[in-house]
Amino acid sequence: MRITRDTLQDQLARYKLTGLRYRTTQRLAHRLLDDRPTDRYIVAHPRSGSTWLRTILSNIVFPDQPSNPDVYNAYMPSVTLRSVPTLRKLPAPRLMVSHTNYLAGLPCVVYIVRDGRDAIVSSFHYWITRRQRDTVRDFGEFLQRYLLGSYGPLWHADVHGWLTAGKAELDERLLVVRFEDMKARPIEMVSQIATFLQIAHTAEQVQMAVQGASIETMRQVEQRRQEYDPNQADTSFYRGGKTGQWRDYFSPPLERAFCAVAADAMHLAGYRCDGGCHD
Repeated sequence: MRITRDTLQDQLARYKLTGLRYRTTQRLAHRLLDDRPTDRYIVAHPRSGSTWLRTILSNIVFPDQPSNPDVYNAYMPSVTLRSVPTLRKLPAPRLMVSHTNYLAGLPCVVYIVRDGRDAIVSSFHYWITRRQRDTVRDFGEFLQRYLLGSYGPLWHADVHGWLTAGKAELDERLLVVRFEDMKARPIEMVSQIATFLQIAHTAEQVQMAVQGASIETMRQVEQRRQEYDPNQADTSFYRGGKTGQWRDYFSPPLERAFCAVAADAMHLAGYRCDGGCHD
């Protein structure tokens, strides 16, 4: 990837605005919440499976309204500056979702981590093909801009913070869950998460909840709400949640560029990242 001096200066300027604004608003929103000892959080870097998980957990509690965004957004709302007034009024225990980087003082956290390469591919489709927020020629150009911070917080910085400082502070109050394990063993992993978050459940309820949160079901809900055109698959919020799809996007040079900055975080999360994973 070729990064010119002008490109570097431009992208760093954008990072300062985008990244700083995002982190500042996230941290301010959390501080305004006045954390309670009974609060429980699901935290993940964007495009790592938090929406899928909260859909499943909502299906356990509200089985008659499967995969309904209005239901899971009310049951498990996201932490934003706009949502703070509503969140402050919620009775205990509050169950909330956040994309914050490591933040000291949160009482109980489920942290979802996904292979950073797959998360970035998902971000590429979210920002470029779905929202059309930027104009790039290809994935290589997107990755270059991503690694310079043009799209906000960086995957490796978020993951490294939670898996080092977060683990040290929270200890048994932090449950780290890999997206890939949720895909491979959804019943087992969702049961573990529900137990950790003190959500009452049976094995049958978990199985039904997982089935009700399939990609096909969630896309049907999108279509009914006129949020997705089935004739244009890239417009769906739910692309497919596949694992290992990064191999179709990362050439060896692109993977080496990613691993040069993200190897430590990848290894902490249990992923191989040496720039030679195409073998």
